[in-house]
Amino acid sequence: EPLVIETPVLIKNPFTEPGQPGTPQCVERDRDRIELKWNPPKSDGGNPIKGYQIERREKAA
Repeated sequence: EPLVIETPVLIKNPFTEPGQPGTPQCVERDRDRIELKWNPPKSDGGNPIKGYQIERREKAA
């Protein structure tokens, strides 16, 4: 038999979007690589952050 309740129940995803990380800073670089650091976001959205995606682009002339 179906369950009958008197008050409505809100079903939602328990996770939200994480906050933005801090601004990346160059720690070390050479011709072939660059090492960056940044502060983690203040909120992880309820789920641990497993990694970041970083995109590279050429500096405008």
